Amino acid sequence: MDILTYHDQPPYIIDRKSEKGLSYEVINAVNNTMNTSYHIRILPKMRLKKMLTGKQGAVMIWAVSLTFGGIENAKQHGFIWGKALLYDQQGFISRINKPVEYMGPTSLYGLALGGVQGHTYFGLQDDIDSGKIIRINSSKEAKNIRLLLAQRLDVITMAHSSAKYYENLFQVGNKLYFSKQPLNRYSRHFLASKNQSSHIDRVNHWLHHAVQNGSYKKLLAKYGLDTLIPPR
Repeated sequence: MDILTYHDQPPYIIDRKSEKGLSYEVINAVNNTMNTSYHIRILPKMRLKKMLTGKQGAVMIWAVSLTFGGIENAKQHGFIWGKALLYDQQGFISRINKPVEYMGPTSLYGLALGGVQGHTYFGLQDDIDSGKIIRINSSKEAKNIRLLLAQRLDVITMAHSSAKYYENLFQVGNKLYFSKQPLNRYSRHFLASKNQSSHIDRVNHWLHHAVQNGSYKKLLAKYGLDTLIPPR
């Protein structure tokens, strides 16, 4: 059984060939506990959406609570949401010697904002399209951090889960400033088509026990994400 994802960058996917990354480790933990045979399959977001709404249905991991119609509209859109895997946010990072505090889109006017190609940043797009915010795209989030530290960008935006991973990986915590106010806050979940709801029952069961016995926190700590864990 394939578990779909469109999140193809660290910490979720680090290396496809060796199956290294948080996505693989979570699925392995589910398989070992629940005696399932799940496998990660990476797809473009639009193709993944088509499979979720198709006749056979599908299951994905790391669905953002603000997308796919939102958790509050799950029945209307025919999706089943699992319990929260992470509490995350879309944040802003600048250099410690030139901090940028996000106070709304106007606080980014005239600044070079680093984003990832293909990503849409809700709440900023109109000002990006009008040129008030200068968006510079990279193919990888890691490259944006390097460009920021090289003073070629003023500020970058990325998920807090990704930022914490790179902060630990590059050991640059003393060089980065994290805005107190994010663009938005959200949670990440397993998500299934209505006809695949039994899989959500299984992963919810795994998550409950993994949080209770501390194994999930240890897993997240390997990626610097243990502070984002759901409460027991």
